[in-house]
Amino acid sequence: MAGERVNAQASGCSPGGASVCSHGWSDAATVAARSPWTPSPTTPKPRRGQGAYPARARRRAAATVLLSLFACLALPSCSDKAVSTNVESVQIAGRWFHLELALDEPTRMKGLGGREFIEPDGGMLFVFPTAAKRSFVMRDCPISIDIIFLDPSGRVVAMHHMEAEEPRREGESDWQYEERLKRYSSRFDSQFVIELAGNTLESLELETGDRIPLDTAGLKARAK
Repeated sequence: MAGERVNAQASGCSPGGASVCSHGWSDAATVAARSPWTPSPTTPKPRRGQGAYPARARRRAAATVLLSLFACLALPSCSDKAVSTNVESVQIAGRWFHLELALDEPTRMKGLGGREFIEPDGGMLFVFPTAAKRSFVMRDCPISIDIIFLDPSGRVVAMHHMEAEEPRREGESDWQYEERLKRYSSRFDSQFVIELAGNTLESLELETGDRIPLDTAGLKARAK
């Protein structure tokens, strides 16, 4: 430990000075003469880590290891950064979900299309720059998805269970494919949309008008 004073005697002496000893020595010369660490031609002064220093050396080594460990734990990994910037943890009807953020048009257009599995506590949170009446379709979605439309304050305005659609047919144009997809409407103006794994809504007992707590101001500021 930094600043620690080494006693002149292995035991029985006060660290305050060599003139106060339980053995009755009263002067520094006598203490020095009897001290086992007095340098002599045949008794070299002990180096750090030996003799009078092993306890201090061990403490310093242990402190160094602990500091290195804490430093490693404190460093953010790439996955930590991804979680903090691209995923929003949202509590819905008392249950926590970790939702990928769709903040720009390309990400919102892609949505969860192409996903063959959605985690039970996963999904996506779509954030739009403005509120408007919206419709979603199951474009290139091979699995069923539940959808929740929210107004600018985070209140539920509509919910749907969206069944997986028949895949694109051979020779089918983009226009023909889009035209046959079922539309799921928000019915009212919506600025946030949540998509969850299919059949999740049944277990949530969520109702129209319920409010889902969101950082509405922060999310709106990030939408493009």
